[in-house]
Order: sequence, then structure tokens, then C-alpha cells
Amino acid sequence: MKKLLWFIVAFVCISLAYFFLVYLAGWALSLADFRLYNSEADQQRNFNIVMSGWLLLSIVGAAWLSRRKS
Repeated sequence: MKKLLWFIVAFVCISLAYFFLVYLAGWALSLADFRLYNSEADQQRNFNIVMSGWLLLSIVGAAWLSRRKS
């Protein structure tokens, strides 16, 4: 039970850090007037990349941290 709880806590913390970094990068690029997409298809592609990266990073990072703690 403790291992599962640690995994969930690590998953949430890594997820929050990832979304903060993505938001910060988007904000900085918008200040520089840099467009990340020109169409809705480009926007959907970028969203899919960010969501895939989030899921992969969060699961791998949480698994690594939970193994390291036990």
C-alpha cells in the first residue's frame, strides 16, 4: 500500500511540474511572438505530443522514484 501511495504522490508531483514547465515555455514563446501552430491540425498534433510526453514522463518518473524509495 505504501508503494502505491508513493507512486501516486510522485505521479501527481511530476505531472504538476511538467504542466508548469509546458505552460511557462508557451508563455515565453508567446511573448517572443513565436507561433507554435498555424492550423487546428497543428494544434492537435502539439497537444498529442504534450500529452504523450506527460504520460510517459510521469509514469516512468513515478515508477523510478517509487523503486528508489523502497
